[in-house]
Amino acid sequence: FLSGKEFFFLFYYNLIGVNHVKGVFHPKIIYLFGQDEGLLTIGSGNITSSGLSYNDEVWSSFHHRHLESTYLNLFKEVWFYINDFFKHALGVAKVKLDWIIPNTPWLQELAKSPSFEVNDIQFVSESSLAFLINELRSKKIEKMVVISPYYDKSGKTIELLQQHLQPQKVDVIVDQHSDLLPTEIFNSSHYHYHFWEDVIETFDEKINRLHAKIIYFSTAESEYMLMGSANATYAAMGDLQNKNSNIEAGLFLTRSKKTIHWLKELGIQIPKKGIALSELTEISKLKRTVNHKITFEYQILYAENTNESISLYLDKIINQDVSFQIEDREGNICSIQDIKYYENRIELF
Repeated sequence: FLSGKEFFFLFYYNLIGVNHVKGVFHPKIIYLFGQDEGLLTIGSGNITSSGLSYNDEVWSSFHHRHLESTYLNLFKEVWFYINDFFKHALGVAKVKLDWIIPNTPWLQELAKSPSFEVNDIQFVSESSLAFLINELRSKKIEKMVVISPYYDKSGKTIELLQQHLQPQKVDVIVDQHSDLLPTEIFNSSHYHYHFWEDVIETFDEKINRLHAKIIYFSTAESEYMLMGSANATYAAMGDLQNKNSNIEAGLFLTRSKKTIHWLKELGIQIPKKGIALSELTEISKLKRTVNHKITFEYQILYAENTNESISLYLDKIINQDVSFQIEDREGNICSIQDIKYYENRIELF
């Protein structure tokens, strides 16, 4: 829901609501279009002050000028991926999105180009668990590290990866302040649990909060990493039979093993000794504040102020008499209007 304060400092942008009924709209992508160049960033952080500054996140960024880049496949795939959300745009937001193609010559050329070869970085948006198993089932996985702020209590995602890829060792990194820990996972000797504060080299309890999502694998010769928006949950990653119910976006990276592995480069050092599963179970028993989800009969998909009127686009036709209360940014009531006609687009004057 919008308070109006989103536009307090700058009001030249539009917010487009994606009404995804099956799960959560959860990808984190920044895609910038210039006349001759583009910048693409994919990661775990929300576009908020905490997501872009002091949370512990993981991001990957790619730039091209005049279509000179090893990763044009990503620019093309992600363009088609976000294009699917444009159907949710209404009012002037749709008009603005239609400006992108005519004003971005390289994007026109890229969209028409044939498919690119899959290289060492792949875009992953659906069924990421099945993707990992298909990519790695033929590899001899020595180690798997799962880093996520949220897990299913059953630890289903971890167990399926363990079952199909059979890593010799599994390290599970958790945020001890999280409400969702894998406390009901099968207690296997392969699993080793660690608190985020014990693995991050520069941890400061005043500012650091785990929000990064990483699943890391290593063999004798190579290392692999899935990073992006998806938590280690069934809703985010699906399983071998079902797609994820959330909308997610991530990257799968591959490279030959180096002296310093990827996690070390990210400032993550796994200690030899972890914590017991029973300790996670005890932590999960602590009483935490529960935020109950509020459901509303009608949802405002998009609102637009044209100076003369406010247009509201609703998710369905109103079939009863309703009143709209308009407030300014300070919460002062400007007007109350009764709506007597039944439409899913409302004009308030």
